[in-house]
Amino acid sequence: MAATGNKAKPLTSVLSSLQLDEHAVPGLVDLSAAQQKRLVDTVHAVQSAQRVELAAAIEAALRHVPLLLRRPVLKILRG
Repeated sequence: MAATGNKAKPLTSVLSSLQLDEHAVPGLVDLSAAQQKRLVDTVHAVQSAQRVELAAAIEAALRHVPLLLRRPVLKILRG
């Protein structure tokens, strides 16, 4: 059982980042460890792609801002 608990932690973390829990989606708790891993990997890939797209959109929008202002704004937005 300890192995199953360890496998569920990444899924729980991903669900928490989406402001969900295991019971929000029917059948989610019944996924095998391999299915949970694929789901976690997919969510991470989507989140990563969204961050890249957002960064590109921000940089494109700031191209018209003077360079002296652009760098501090980008630093703040990138966190």
